[in-house]
Amino acid sequence: MSSQATPAVSALSSPEPRPPLTAVAPVVAEAPEPRELTARALGVGLLIGGLLAVTNVYMGLKTGWWESGSITAAVLGFSALATVSRRRGVPYTPLENNMTQSAASSVGAMPAAAGLLGALPALAMLGVSVPGWGVAAWSVALGALGVLAAHLVRKRLVAEEALPFPTGIATAELITLMHAPSQAEAERSARRGWR
Repeated sequence: MSSQATPAVSALSSPEPRPPLTAVAPVVAEAPEPRELTARALGVGLLIGGLLAVTNVYMGLKTGWWESGSITAAVLGFSALATVSRRRGVPYTPLENNMTQSAASSVGAMPAAAGLLGALPALAMLGVSVPGWGVAAWSVALGALGVLAAHLVRKRLVAEEALPFPTGIATAELITLMHAPSQAEAERSARRGWR
């Protein structure tokens, strides 16, 4: 048995130099990075958010209700940027659409977070005047606190427990459907041999 193992060992430990192994990397076409955080997505999101903020102040003071506007912002953002993007040849991606609606709903919800729908009008009715810089500082502090709180609870509520967020799920489904190719586009691509 030892005589059979010896030739195998001697073949492995032969003093002959061997050529170095070279790694061959596969040739893969690089896909462009998906566009997400762009100036146009944030700009349109801020404009839509400003419109939502104004309407939320009016609706909140009249009825006591306000709406975050996620679905509204997704539709308005898609309407504003998808057609312009097709003409310019730069696609408006679902990730950009999500960024647009996130920025818009954040700005649109700020009046409620800043107290413009309840606390400040109540103080005004009592005769207490709050300076504009105080409202602005309060809003900035609450915005920063909201981002910090969201960061702290995200892992627990979203990643670990996977809690359902109905508005977020509905908005994601809407964005997916808006960016899906139409039947005519799918047929055109099939005729050309594309997928």
